[in-house]
Amino acid sequence: NPSLYYRSFQLEKTKQKKSDKKKIFSYLRKKKDSFEDITWYSDASSPQYDDQNGFYVYFGMSGTTKLTLRLRIQYHSTEWLFINSVRVKVDGEQFDLSTSDWKRDNSGYYVWEWSDEPLQDRDVIEKIIESKSAVLRFEGDQYFDTKTITLTQKRALKHVLQAYDLSD
Repeated sequence: NPSLYYRSFQLEKTKQKKSDKKKIFSYLRKKKDSFEDITWYSDASSPQYDDQNGFYVYFGMSGTTKLTLRLRIQYHSTEWLFINSVRVKVDGEQFDLSTSDWKRDNSGYYVWEWSDEPLQDRDVIEKIIESKSAVLRFEGDQYFDTKTITLTQKRALKHVLQAYDLSD
Protein backbone atom coordinates (compact mmCIF):
# COMPACT_ATOMS: atom_id res chain seq x y z
CA ASN A 1 0.00 0.00 0.00
CA PRO A 2 1.77 3.23 -1.18
CA SER A 3 0.08 5.49 1.38
CA LEU A 4 1.13 3.19 4.24
CA TYR A 5 4.70 3.21 2.89
CA TYR A 6 4.61 7.02 2.66
CA ARG A 7 3.34 7.38 6.26
CA SER A 8 6.04 4.99 7.48
CA PHE A 9 8.66 7.01 5.58
CA GLN A 10 7.37 10.29 7.07
CA LEU A 11 7.39 8.79 10.58
CA GLU A 12 11.03 7.69 10.16
CA LYS A 13 11.92 11.16 8.83
CA THR A 14 10.27 12.79 11.86
CA LYS A 15 12.11 10.46 14.27
CA GLN A 16 15.42 11.28 12.53
CA LYS A 17 14.76 15.03 12.77
CA LYS A 18 14.01 14.72 16.51
CA SER A 19 17.21 12.71 17.00
CA ASP A 20 19.25 15.28 15.01
CA LYS A 21 17.67 18.13 16.99
CA LYS A 22 18.44 16.48 20.33
CA LYS A 23 22.07 15.91 19.31
CA ILE A 24 22.59 19.47 18.01
CA PHE A 25 20.90 21.08 21.03
CA SER A 26 23.18 19.04 23.34
CA TYR A 27 26.05 21.30 22.14
CA LEU A 28 24.21 24.45 23.20
CA ARG A 29 23.91 26.48 26.37
CA LYS A 30 20.36 27.45 27.28
CA LYS A 31 19.64 30.62 29.23
CA LYS A 32 16.09 31.47 30.28
CA ASP A 33 14.96 35.09 30.60
CA SER A 34 11.76 34.58 32.57
CA PHE A 35 10.95 38.31 32.61
CA GLU A 36 10.85 38.55 28.79
CA ASP A 37 9.81 34.89 28.42
CA ILE A 38 12.67 34.15 26.01
CA THR A 39 15.03 31.19 26.05
CA TRP A 40 18.40 32.06 24.49
CA TYR A 41 20.58 29.43 22.81
CA SER A 42 24.32 29.74 22.19
CA ASP A 43 27.07 27.19 21.76
CA ALA A 44 28.45 25.95 25.08
CA SER A 45 31.96 27.03 23.99
CA SER A 46 30.93 30.67 23.43
CA PRO A 47 31.90 33.22 26.09
CA GLN A 48 29.40 33.84 28.86
CA TYR A 49 30.82 37.24 29.82
CA ASP A 50 31.73 40.45 27.96
CA ASP A 51 35.34 40.52 29.16
CA GLN A 52 36.53 37.74 26.81
CA ASN A 53 37.30 37.60 23.10
CA GLY A 54 34.41 36.11 21.20
CA PHE A 55 32.77 35.73 17.81
CA TYR A 56 29.50 33.81 17.79
CA VAL A 57 25.88 33.65 16.74
CA TYR A 58 22.93 32.85 18.97
CA PHE A 59 19.14 32.97 18.90
CA GLY A 60 16.10 33.04 21.13
CA MET A 61 12.79 31.24 21.30
CA SER A 62 9.69 32.87 22.76
CA GLY A 63 7.34 29.96 23.24
CA THR A 64 7.29 28.34 19.80
CA THR A 65 8.32 31.55 18.01
CA LYS A 66 11.88 31.55 16.70
CA LEU A 67 13.59 34.94 17.00
CA THR A 68 16.17 36.38 14.61
CA LEU A 69 19.73 35.07 14.67
CA ARG A 70 22.11 37.49 16.40
CA LEU A 71 25.83 38.10 15.89
CA ARG A 72 27.94 38.85 18.94
CA ILE A 73 31.52 40.10 18.55
CA GLN A 74 33.68 40.71 21.62
CA TYR A 75 37.15 42.25 21.84
CA HIS A 76 39.26 42.00 25.02
CA SER A 77 42.67 43.62 25.46
CA THR A 78 44.84 45.92 27.54
CA GLU A 79 44.49 48.72 24.95
CA TRP A 80 41.39 50.60 23.79
CA LEU A 81 40.61 50.49 20.07
CA PHE A 82 37.28 52.35 20.15
CA ILE A 83 36.06 49.95 17.49
CA ASN A 84 33.76 51.36 14.83
CA SER A 85 33.83 48.51 12.30
CA VAL A 86 34.89 44.90 11.81
CA ARG A 87 35.94 43.18 8.62
CA VAL A 88 36.58 39.51 8.10
CA LYS A 89 38.95 37.96 5.58
CA VAL A 90 37.73 34.50 4.60
CA ASP A 91 40.18 32.50 2.46
CA GLY A 92 41.41 35.75 0.92
CA GLU A 93 37.98 37.33 0.36
CA GLN A 94 37.04 40.34 2.52
CA PHE A 95 33.60 41.15 3.95
CA ASP A 96 32.34 44.01 6.11
CA LEU A 97 30.35 42.83 9.11
CA SER A 98 27.41 45.09 9.86
CA THR A 99 28.29 46.29 13.34
CA SER A 100 27.49 49.83 14.30
CA ASP A 101 26.45 49.72 17.94
CA TRP A 102 29.60 49.15 20.04
CA LYS A 103 29.58 49.11 23.81
CA ARG A 104 32.65 49.44 26.03
CA ASP A 105 33.76 48.71 29.56
CA ASN A 106 36.95 48.26 31.57
CA SER A 107 38.28 47.04 34.87
CA GLY A 108 41.76 47.60 36.17
CA TYR A 109 44.24 46.90 33.41
CA TYR A 110 41.76 45.42 30.90
CA VAL A 111 39.27 46.84 28.39
CA TRP A 112 36.55 45.16 26.42
CA GLU A 113 34.35 46.26 23.53
CA TRP A 114 31.41 44.35 22.09
CA SER A 115 28.68 44.45 19.49
CA ASP A 116 25.46 42.42 19.67
CA GLU A 117 23.14 42.92 16.70
CA PRO A 118 20.78 40.95 14.44
CA LEU A 119 22.78 38.86 11.96
CA GLN A 120 22.74 40.70 8.62
CA ASP A 121 24.55 38.22 6.35
CA ARG A 122 24.23 34.52 7.10
CA ASP A 123 26.14 33.69 3.91
CA VAL A 124 29.31 35.20 5.37
CA ILE A 125 28.94 33.09 8.53
CA GLU A 126 28.51 29.97 6.36
CA LYS A 127 31.67 30.89 4.41
CA ILE A 128 33.56 31.30 7.69
CA ILE A 129 32.38 27.85 8.85
CA GLU A 130 33.66 26.22 5.65
CA SER A 131 36.88 28.26 5.44
CA LYS A 132 40.49 27.20 5.80
CA SER A 133 41.31 30.67 7.20
CA ALA A 134 39.14 33.41 8.68
CA VAL A 135 40.59 36.49 10.35
CA LEU A 136 38.72 39.38 11.99
CA ARG A 137 40.06 42.91 11.73
CA PHE A 138 38.83 45.25 14.44
CA GLU A 139 39.12 48.83 13.17
CA GLY A 140 39.20 51.61 15.72
CA ASP A 141 39.52 55.38 15.62
CA GLN A 142 43.31 55.25 15.19
CA TYR A 143 44.42 51.66 15.51
CA PHE A 144 43.38 48.15 14.52
CA ASP A 145 43.89 44.60 15.74
CA THR A 146 43.30 41.17 14.22
CA LYS A 147 42.07 37.91 15.70
CA THR A 148 41.88 34.53 13.98
CA ILE A 149 38.54 32.72 14.11
CA THR A 150 39.38 29.35 15.63
CA LEU A 151 38.17 25.89 14.67
CA THR A 152 36.22 25.80 17.96
CA GLN A 153 34.47 29.05 17.01
CA LYS A 154 33.67 27.69 13.53
CA ARG A 155 32.14 24.54 15.05
CA ALA A 156 30.12 26.71 17.44
CA LEU A 157 28.79 28.80 14.54
CA LYS A 158 27.78 25.61 12.73
CA HIS A 159 26.04 24.14 15.81
CA VAL A 160 23.93 27.25 16.32
CA LEU A 161 22.95 27.56 12.65
CA GLN A 162 21.93 23.87 12.62
CA ALA A 163 19.91 24.27 15.81
CA TYR A 164 18.26 27.40 14.43
CA ASP A 165 17.29 25.57 11.23
CA LEU A 166 15.85 22.64 13.21
CA SER A 167 13.76 24.94 15.46
CA ASP A 168 10.61 24.98 13.37
